[in-house]
Amino acid sequence: MSDITSICGQVQGLTPKLLQRAQIDRMVGAPKAEDAFRVLGELQYADYLDQQTEITDFDSIITQGLFETKQLLISGVNEHPVALFLTLPFDVNNLKQALKQKLVEENSDLKVGESFSKLGQLSAAEVKKIVFDNVQAGNISAVILNAVREVIANFNKEESVRDIEFALDRAMFAALEEELSTQSYPDYFLPSYLELWADSVQVRNLARSVLVIKEPLPEKAFVPVSSITVEMAGKAESLADLKRVLERTPFNVVIGSLDDNSSATVQLLALEHALDKKHDEFLHNAALGSLDSPAILLDYFNKRLQNARILKLVMYGKLNGVEVDKIYKLIETV
Repeated sequence: MSDITSICGQVQGLTPKLLQRAQIDRMVGAPKAEDAFRVLGELQYADYLDQQTEITDFDSIITQGLFETKQLLISGVNEHPVALFLTLPFDVNNLKQALKQKLVEENSDLKVGESFSKLGQLSAAEVKKIVFDNVQAGNISAVILNAVREVIANFNKEESVRDIEFALDRAMFAALEEELSTQSYPDYFLPSYLELWADSVQVRNLARSVLVIKEPLPEKAFVPVSSITVEMAGKAESLADLKRVLERTPFNVVIGSLDDNSSATVQLLALEHALDKKHDEFLHNAALGSLDSPAILLDYFNKRLQNARILKLVMYGKLNGVEVDKIYKLIETV
């Protein structure tokens, strides 16, 4: 098992450079987009700014900062299982996109757009080989690879596209659980975080099915590791049922976000925002006071992702003349 004390110390030294509220206010209130752009130099993007940098480069600069952060963390953890927690969600999302292109859009080749993330371990070429060429490529779990092949073999376009999401989510959590089971890992954090994460995904899927699609969540949508089982939630089909399920989970505090008089879409968005907040608080609290917990790395990377989303929203808003109060409302959704 890898010792992560050194990289945890390095990350704690970088934390003061995270985006602060005062910097957000300066960017939003800046008279010109160019003035807002200069704030990036105060953060961890100064090395990317020079006389040739254009204001329209902000998106690629912020994305590059995330990529280099991921590289720093991965190089520092070596064989520690937290590496898979940092990268696998992005690989799985890229594989989902590729499967939808192949099976739903019936593309013959992978189209790499802005939504393709470079924060995973698999390159676009490797994702293409796995999905379009049916060839094993890159460092990918056999559980994930088998799930991709089963989706391709059994996909029925007449049925829900959600089957792709369900299958890859189940495989992702199974792969992470398998990774932890093969490690001599005494820390309590990653197993508890994995369960909370799986519960969060389960609640999102359940809420979308009950509130928007208006039907119970199918059994194939229940992910391993989650404490929310088919027996517990498989028959839920109303807002009242959903609230009863939530009362028995670590997310009972988010019930207050569900306004009975709101539309299903508003209810779902409010619930997802509350779930994100619960997730962020869990990581932040787990990292507090620790010197070598993987929570430090996951919390820092999570905050860098949030910073990137906020910075991009602000810059898009300033470049397009969006009013100050509307930019703040957009930021509140992050």
